Amino acid sequence: NLSLELIPPLCFGDCNGIISVLNPSEGWLFDFGDGNFISDPTNVTACAGTFELSIMDSLGCVVDTTVNILSPLPVTVSLGPDTTIERGDTIMLMGFTNADIIYYDWLTASSCSICSEIAIAPQTSALYSLEVTDVNNCTASDDIFITVRAVNNIFIPTVFSPNGDQVNDLFMIESDGDIERINSLDIFDRWGNLVFQNHDFIPGDPSQGWDGLYKGEYLNPGVYI
Repeated sequence: NLSLELIPPLCFGDCNGIISVLNPSEGWLFDFGDGNFISDPTNVTACAGTFELSIMDSLGCVVDTTVNILSPLPVTVSLGPDTTIERGDTIMLMGFTNADIIYYDWLTASSCSICSEIAIAPQTSALYSLEVTDVNNCTASDDIFITVRAVNNIFIPTVFSPNGDQVNDLFMIESDGDIERINSLDIFDRWGNLVFQNHDFIPGDPSQGWDGLYKGEYLNPGVYI
C-alpha cells in the first residue's frame, strides 16, 4: 500500500502544502496532477483540493489514486457594523477573530500591536481599519466607519495634534449645518501674540483650518486662546 504524508497549506488560498510519498518503490514515477512524471515524490508543493496522483511502475503500467489536501480555514476579523456616536464620546473598537493573532495593525488609530481592542474619541467622522496577522503569517482585515454627530450646532475642539499623522492635524470649527459662515477667528498664545487669524469662512472646511504653524514653523505644545 502507498503511504502518503499530506501537509495542508499554511494559509487559506496558499499553494505551499506538501505531499510526500513515504514508501516509493525503486523505478516508480509519479505525476502529481500536472501531467509530468517525476522520480522524487517527496516534498512536492501543492494547493488545497482534490486531484489524481498517477503512479507508473518500471514496466510502464499506470495506476491512479485520489489525493485530497485539506484547506485551512481563512483568518477572519470583524470590527462590527458601522456606528454613530456623539462628539465627545469614547468608543471601544474591538477586533473579533477566529485565529491565534500575534500582530494587530490599527494604522493611525493606535500604535499598539498587541491590542485586540482600543479606545478612541474621534472628533470627526472617519473610517478605521484593522489588519491582523496570525502565527502562520496569515492576514485578514476589516473596516468600520464611525459617524460623529455634533450635539451642538457648532463645535470648537479643545485639543488637536498637528504632527502629520493625518489624525486631528487641523484645528477646525465645525457645524451641523445651522451655521453658514464664521465671521472671524483669532488665536493667541499665552503672551497675547496673534498666531492665527481667519475671517468670513465656512465651518468644517479643512483649507480654512489652522495647522499649528506660525511664521512657517510649528508652535510648541501649550494652551492657546
